[in-house]
Formats: sequence, structure tokens, C-alpha cells
Amino acid sequence: MKTCLDFKRALVESGLMDFAEETSLAVWLGDGMKMLRILERKIIELFELQGYEEGRFPLLAHRSHFNKLCMEICNFDGGVFCIEGKSDLLLRPSGEIVFYPLFAKWSKKRGLPLRFFSIGQMFRQGSAQKIFRQCENDMFVEGHASFKNAGEAHIEVDRLNDILRSWFSILSLPVLIVDRPGETNKPVAERHIGFDGILPTGETILLGASYYQGQIFSRVFNIKNRDTADFAYQAEAGFSSRAILASLWVHADKKGLVLPSSFAPIQVAIIPSSKDAGMLLQAEKIKKDLNVAGIRVRIQIPERNKRVFYQNLEISGYPVVIRLNETDTCQVYYRFDDRCDSDPKNLLLEVSEYLKNLDGRILRKAVDAHISKMIFVCEDARIIIDVLNSQKVAQIFLCSESTCLHGVKTSVGRGEMIGWDYSSQERGACIQCGKEGRRAYYARRI
Repeated sequence: MKTCLDFKRALVESGLMDFAEETSLAVWLGDGMKMLRILERKIIELFELQGYEEGRFPLLAHRSHFNKLCMEICNFDGGVFCIEGKSDLLLRPSGEIVFYPLFAKWSKKRGLPLRFFSIGQMFRQGSAQKIFRQCENDMFVEGHASFKNAGEAHIEVDRLNDILRSWFSILSLPVLIVDRPGETNKPVAERHIGFDGILPTGETILLGASYYQGQIFSRVFNIKNRDTADFAYQAEAGFSSRAILASLWVHADKKGLVLPSSFAPIQVAIIPSSKDAGMLLQAEKIKKDLNVAGIRVRIQIPERNKRVFYQNLEISGYPVVIRLNETDTCQVYYRFDDRCDSDPKNLLLEVSEYLKNLDGRILRKAVDAHISKMIFVCEDARIIIDVLNSQKVAQIFLCSESTCLHGVKTSVGRGEMIGWDYSSQERGACIQCGKEGRRAYYARRI
């Protein structure tokens, strides 16, 4: 599914979501909401395993805290939404302005370390960037932590990276993990690790990030070690529902969605060929057996227009569809494999094993299609533009000199260097100056 328009149409026809005409913003529906709830439970487990406490932080922020952020740290990228008649309140455009005033209070009362996470919403204006801008406010996840010293905060960034890796593993979504260029970090972080996905269009999109913030925010919001009165050291990570959309798009094919088992709202759909009492009883029995095995099941009765019914069923991307026939036989359709089996000997065992192994297979296919085949090694900066035009990502070697980074940007004229490969220690000649450089990626960004 190459285009954003085709993907958006599949989301609507599958019943996962729709889009409000007036605002173009996404509305998650039925199965879409079930999907979000499944993933929220997994997110909570990931953070709690790392010792984070969940909090439901205010949706509204005080303008004084926002002004601090703008005046003392950075000019905010994008406008904000203010509350009419309440000049001192606005919808929170970032987590820091609601987390850190409370961290200042708790650092005195509770002491350090502090670890909190939140699943909520964030509101900021910006350019409408395809479907991801329409949906990213729906679920924004962020974890913030404060420590007595820099060493603890650096270790925490590694733990937050583990959370992010696990999150993308749940989504069966391959990502490029990169050290973002220093000029994109300052002044909000001393180090920024980006988790970028590659879309079917060849564009990359930032899907998650972790930050070592040092004392940048603690100085502004007065977060201190109560024992020494020194400013605390901060670590942070965040991701949003845009990662879910990226996963759905990456795994989709020409027929529609292909849902990984881990977060498919319905893992198995049972389709009786008629409303005969005996057949419905058989469907209920199969459903009960699968439910006992922990499998999410739905019985769906075909509509009058069976062609449209089965077409929409395929678009919905349920991993397994079981069709019960009048002759007491059944057909099992496996969506990812696009194949049918007739009358399996042990239906429960075969379906369970298929679902157990499905996500790993989906991930391997995505790695092949969206990492291996979409990254092109470039040894000459002059061919980067050709790589971008062919809807691929350029892999280069680049040193840390800012003049080389700007030189590449100038010669290419579009796209951007998304970062140095965080997982690789490979070295090579800088594509700009010839000195030793690290493996890096240059791409079009959404």
C-alpha cells in the first residue's frame, strides 16, 4: 500500500477510525479503540517493569510555565491553543511544562530519584503532515525521571531506550535508532536518541525519542536534590500514536491491513455460512475453545452482499478467518500468508501456533522490505539526491564537524541527516571531508 491516501481509505473501511470533516482529525472507533486499549496495557507494563509510577497529569498548563520554556530554553515550534477568557491557561503543548513544576515540589518532599510516566494527550499547532498530524494528539506517552547525578541519568536513558525497543517490538516495526545531530538537540537536550521508521513512500518519520537533558530543565523549573541543593539531572522519553499508524501502514498490502497478533483487536474471525442454529452452536464452541487459549475471537454473520462483506473482512486485516460450511467442514484463511487450509486436524493447536509465530514473521518481512531494500549506501554526496528521488534512504559516513553536515545539506538541497547509527561502531571516510566518520542516514522526512 504505497500511498497515504490508500492507507487512509483502508483505515476507514476497516472500521478502525474515521476522520471529522470539519477538522480532518482522526476519530478512533470500535476495533480501533480496542487496539488502543490493548496497547495501553502493554505500555503500562513496560514502564512499571522499569520502576515508573503512572500519573494522570493535567491537560491544562499555566502560561507562566510555558513562558519559562520559551524564554529560558527555546522558542516553541508551533503555536499553542489558549483557553478563551482564561489568559493564564492553555492546552499543554509539551509534557515538561506540567511534569516539571510538580517535580520541583516532589523533589523537596519525596527526594530523588523521581520516575513518572503518563499516557495522555498533547496539543500543538503545526503544518498538516499527512495522516500522522491528524492522529498524533490521540495518545501521547512520555516518561520523565530526575536524579542526583549525571551518571544515574545517563543509565536511565539506556533503560528508557529499552522501553522504546520493546514498544517497537510489540508493533513488529523495524526502526533506525540514531544519535541526532547536536544542532537539533540544543538547547532542550544534551543528547537526543531518535527512533525513526521508514514508510512505504521512502520517507522517514520520527516515531519515538529519548533525551539526556542534564540540568537544562531542572535549572529552569528549580528541581533540586534536597540533600545538597544541587540541581537534578533529567532523562526523558516519549512516543505517540503515530507509531501505531506507521506499523499499520508498513505491514499493509494491496488488499488492506495486515494486523500483528499482539495488538489485533480481533485475532480470529469465525464466519458461519448461515444462521442455522447448529452452525451457530458450532461457532460458539470454537470461539469458547479459542478464548480459553487467550485468543481474541469474534463471530461475524455475513451480510446480504457477501462479496462486499468478505472484501471488507480482508481489508480489516484479521490474522485468521475461519469459515464454517454447510457440510460441517471449515476453511481457515491465514491473512499474512494469503492462504487457506481446509479442515485442519487440530484447529486450536494450528491457529495458536500460527498466532504465536506471526509477529516475528511480520517483523522479518518488514525488515527486508523497509530496511534492507530501502537503504542505499552512498560514497558520493552528489548521488544522494538520486537516492532520495528513488524513494530510498541514503547511508553515508559523516564526521561530527558541523561544516560537513551543512556542506551535505547544501549540496543535496533537500532532505536531512536524521542521525548517526546508534547501534553501529562502523567507521569510514566522511562523505564531505574524507576524515573518519560514523555511519549515518540521510533521508526525506515526513
